[in-house]
Amino acid sequence: MPGVSEQECCSARQHVPVPEFKRNLQSMVEHLRDANIDSIILIAPPPVFEEGRIQHNCQRSGTARTETTLPERTNDYTSGYAAAVVELGEELQLPVIDLWTSMQAQLDWHTQLLCDGLHFTPAGNRFVYQQLQPAINKAYPKLRTDKMSFDFPDHSDIDLENPAANCRSSIVPAEHDPV
Repeated sequence: MPGVSEQECCSARQHVPVPEFKRNLQSMVEHLRDANIDSIILIAPPPVFEEGRIQHNCQRSGTARTETTLPERTNDYTSGYAAAVVELGEELQLPVIDLWTSMQAQLDWHTQLLCDGLHFTPAGNRFVYQQLQPAINKAYPKLRTDKMSFDFPDHSDIDLENPAANCRSSIVPAEHDPV
């Protein structure tokens, strides 16, 4: 997810300033559009729960937390990356899922949706899906899951005596099928 690693404020190895991050993201979008990929949804980075990051990093490094222990990224700093994604979406007329804002509107987001202050829990993954699916349905109705066809049959429809007969994809013409 763009904006998560780039905003690591204490690491020169990964840090990318917000203006450069925005230009890089725009370049990625332009590359996709040049490749005739037009179904694009931007996703702003999730919020950061700093206390969770501190606990995770202390546990990982085997060090004790002190009064001066700082997280490697902050929620305030992350807001700049989220804002850049939202701004770019407006500029390029693309749909945007603003996880930074929508997750913080959830009760106990920091413990229910994030496992270490940054990465998603299973509930966090469901939350992202619940934001993504309606955005796809609204912006790109042709990609609605209920409108898409299957290339292969459901497993219950496969003839167990001759499974290859049921598994010919519509992508590969029969004359190229090795069966």
